[in-house]
This record gives sequence, C-alpha cells and structure tokens, in this order.
Amino acid sequence: MLRMNYKLAELEEKNAPIMTSIIGAGQMGRGMTSQMIRMKGMKPAIVADINIDNVIAAFENSGLTKDDYIITNKLSEANAYLEKGKYIATENSELGAKANLIQAAVDATGVPEVGARVAIDAINEGKHICMLNVETDVVIGPMLK
Repeated sequence: MLRMNYKLAELEEKNAPIMTSIIGAGQMGRGMTSQMIRMKGMKPAIVADINIDNVIAAFENSGLTKDDYIITNKLSEANAYLEKGKYIATENSELGAKANLIQAAVDATGVPEVGARVAIDAINEGKHICMLNVETDVVIGPMLK
C-alpha cells in the first residue's frame, strides 16, 4: 500500500481513474461511494441498489448533483453516459460488471445470491471483483477462488 496515494494521483492527473461499480447502496455501499468520490484516481462510476433512492442518496450525500448522474437500467445507455463522464444510478446490478468502462466491481450487498452473481459476472467479463460481502464469501468463496 506504500505510495498508493501517489499512484492514484498519477491516474487522476492522466484523467484515467480506476472505474468501479458499487453494488449495494446500504451503509457500506454509501460509505464507500462517499469515500471514493473524494479519492484521487478512482471513480464509483456505477452504483446499483434495488432501491434507487439509496443510490441517489449515496450520490447526493457525496456532493454530486442531479446533473452529475443518470438513472438507467439499460446497459447501452449506461455505456453511452459513462463515456460522457456521467455517473450511473441503477437498480440493475448486472450493469456493475457488464458496462464497458468498468474495471472493478465492488459487492457491498450482504446477500449471498446477489454477491455470487456479481462475482461470477465480473469474472466472466474479465473484471476485478472486490467483495465486501462476507455472506457470499462464506457460502461460495472457495469456489470463486
């Protein structure tokens, strides 16, 4: 982790942040969204939750305005708006692993079935997966490894 802040700052200077998705906008997901928006070199480009109001609250509590994000459940729209630099708010967890510009998916749902689907989709799409979902890790962690 040494010098990680310098590496992230370099990505920020190059306008090439690590594009992430956060699946689950409960307490953990909202906290991660808020923290990541303030970090250099990383962007929570897609935040998904079954309750879209949780995503909107995560974005707006992090300082984003309605002009900064788009609400969509369609992959084609998400891809188009990501290319324009917009954040995506969605109820469709599949976007988090399947969107073109996403490099890493973060599962913060606490639901084993959702976490398994997010992890498998990310792996199949060749993207990194970060699990904040201990429930999924307990159930299928060895298989994902």
